[in-house]
Amino acid sequence: MLKINNKYFVKKNATIRAVLSLLNISPHQCLLVINNNKKLLGTITDGDIRKSILKNHNLDRSINEIYNKHPIKVYKHEINEQQIKKNFKINKFSIIPVVDIKEIVVGLYSWDYFFEIQKNQSSIHNLNIIIMAGGRGLRFAPFSNKFPKALMPIGDKPMINRIIEKYHIYGFNYFYISIFYQKRILKSSLNNYFKDNPNLQINYINEDRPLGTIGAVANINYNKYSDPVIITNCDTIISDNIEKVVNTHIINKYDITLFITEKFFENPYGEVIINNKKFLTGIKEKPKLNFLVNVGFYIISKKALKLIPKNKFFDATDLILKAKSKYMKVMTHEISSNNWIEIGKMKELEAFNDIIKNWLLKKY
Repeated sequence: MLKINNKYFVKKNATIRAVLSLLNISPHQCLLVINNNKKLLGTITDGDIRKSILKNHNLDRSINEIYNKHPIKVYKHEINEQQIKKNFKINKFSIIPVVDIKEIVVGLYSWDYFFEIQKNQSSIHNLNIIIMAGGRGLRFAPFSNKFPKALMPIGDKPMINRIIEKYHIYGFNYFYISIFYQKRILKSSLNNYFKDNPNLQINYINEDRPLGTIGAVANINYNKYSDPVIITNCDTIISDNIEKVVNTHIINKYDITLFITEKFFENPYGEVIINNKKFLTGIKEKPKLNFLVNVGFYIISKKALKLIPKNKFFDATDLILKAKSKYMKVMTHEISSNNWIEIGKMKELEAFNDIIKNWLLKKY
């Protein structure tokens, strides 16, 4: 059992906005709702917040109506760690609170308590992270007309430099970069920038022609890669407990773990609902739609990597569908949309620059 401290607690009268900020820095994406005596009232997660946003709840409202008032908990005098471990594995909880007979929180169990792998077995220090940076990046024109999209400046640094530095903070030391368009410029820039960092190793995967969003990975002998590897687009950054997800991937022997997030889109028009006789039955003013989307970040086993054909155009979606057809284990890991930045369009860069300084230094 882990000792408890105030970083896990929140009061039921806290605002949705305040709790969202706390969840963004929480190592477990879950908080315990308590009263003044630390009596457990419930839990609130990132998922609860997203559901409230979908229902158009004001962010300045309290969480009283949205938190889970019937959480899974363990009584201190009934602790059975084997059963708790089984509960974690089946339900994928982040934390389970421990309470006394008066429902006062006295501790907690976390996923990491049971499933954290020894450093010498699976440490991300030894894993390869592959950044796919060979594309033309037409969305970044006119910059990409002359330069590789990965060198798009974000603040005072190229985009790919920030990505590498971000994941180096997490503990990644071994990088592969796929290069095609303006490869000499990109390679020279990276070598010069990181030449004084002896703990960071960068290798390159050359493409002689466009091979899709993941096809270039097959240009390197698979035996040189770690198992698993992490693959990311060069215009996307996530902030999450990556080591925990890697450990989960290894423990459960997944072949692919696909990072996803929920995105909300507002229809700019009123949605009209009619029956089969064309009579109006309802109308919704600018309804919000939500979708689960692929963020372009993957954990992939060497077994799955071998499905990528050599010298053929092949996208990440092709690999996922091929793995599914082979009955491989393809798992998803959902992250908050607040923990994902995709620099996809020129108009998004100004907003990105406003948050980049603090966000990129955040580490779980």
